[in-house]
Amino acid sequence: MSLREFTLRLYHMPGLRSNRVVWAAAELGISLEMTEINVMKKEHFAPEYVQKCPDRYVPMLEITDNTKGEADKTRVVRIVEATAIIQWLVEMTPDVPLSPPMTDIKGRAEYQMWMSYVGCTMDSLLWTIRLNTSWALKEDERSVGNENYARTKWARDVLPRLTPVLKKNKYILGDKFSAADVLLWANLDWSLEYDLISEEENPDIYKYYTLLRKRKMRQDNYPPFVG
Repeated sequence: MSLREFTLRLYHMPGLRSNRVVWAAAELGISLEMTEINVMKKEHFAPEYVQKCPDRYVPMLEITDNTKGEADKTRVVRIVEATAIIQWLVEMTPDVPLSPPMTDIKGRAEYQMWMSYVGCTMDSLLWTIRLNTSWALKEDERSVGNENYARTKWARDVLPRLTPVLKKNKYILGDKFSAADVLLWANLDWSLEYDLISEEENPDIYKYYTLLRKRKMRQDNYPPFVG
């Protein structure tokens, strides 16, 4: 089955987690139809969007089956969570190696581990900091304690885990770029907003960050935040 038999529409907001999907799709050579959802204007609360996505998540990938020769609206699948969307796209495009093959037991295990660690553990720490320092919560709802906990856990757990790997490897899995690098670079870019990494204190991590910042596919497919 080929992705050419499906219409892929991404509901996204430039500058947020949607960027990871846009970049990964470009690396895979996948064409996405785009519908912008401005969460700052609460467009994800619009009834027509809630009908498609009751959880009001952005991004969301809508997959429409065209195998009968035309779009079949009765056969539509929707995926939320940027990490899940990227994993699905990667698995549906096996001819573009953005993940180790199933026959590579060790490589596959490391890939799945990093996809989950970056997409869940690291992301949740960054989100906790954002919630308690920005527009995401009203000032009287923010918690300095929660912010400090996330910062402490980042310094205590995340940096020591990343540093030896990126000191040794060009990419997170070794010499080959993968979808895990898309997620990791996005979170490192996000972490710069909160001064969680620096070139002086984290040279190996920052070298990796700079390498991918200069990657042309990322530069061409990572739109800036539009508030």
